[in-house]
Amino acid sequence: MPLNYILSLILICLYSSIGTSQEKERPNVVLIITDDQGFGDIGIHGNPHIKTSTLDALALESTQLTNFYVSPVCAPTRSSLMTGRYSLRTGVRD
Repeated sequence: MPLNYILSLILICLYSSIGTSQEKERPNVVLIITDDQGFGDIGIHGNPHIKTSTLDALALESTQLTNFYVSPVCAPTRSSLMTGRYSLRTGVRD
């Protein structure tokens, strides 16, 4: 093999390894699910009687997912969220 061919192959390998060694920064995700709490049970959603200053501050600096449809009890809701399946298909009922 000619020397130029070998040097070119080495440079291509080095260049490709440099591009793959840098990982893209992934976002930190913290998902908070509370038990037995309705949408209107915290101050940021308009409840004037319950003081939830810590949750309100967290909500103001976070992304809120407000269109999540839940089951009547918490276990099927958690199983649905963890698996991505409809709650009745997870096998968790109560």
